[in-house]
Amino acid sequence: MSISSSFKTSQSGMQAAASLLSTTANNLANINTNGYKKNIVRFAEDGNGGVKSEVSKNDESPGYYKSEDGTIVETSNVEYANEMTNLMTAGYQFKANTLVLKTVDEAHGNLLDALA
Repeated sequence: MSISSSFKTSQSGMQAAASLLSTTANNLANINTNGYKKNIVRFAEDGNGGVKSEVSKNDESPGYYKSEDGTIVETSNVEYANEMTNLMTAGYQFKANTLVLKTVDEAHGNLLDALA
């Protein structure tokens, strides 16, 4: 694996983590919005050894309640514990990809020092 491909792999990992973070923030912002359907991020390998993320709606019905005026209201299907797990996962993804970048940078520096 070349140095430039290592940078690209780490960059794609950072972009995937950013997608998870953004989606999770949006879900948390709508946790109490009646009828809101959460978004889910799925990761897949791209053709270049990196990772790509795909965001899709989760259409599962969470449940209903009777409002004060007697109407039936659908609740949000966002679960706080799942979203907190997603936040931790995104944080670990950022840390791991940062370490990859640091390691590649050090290797690049060592290579330049050896050539000088």
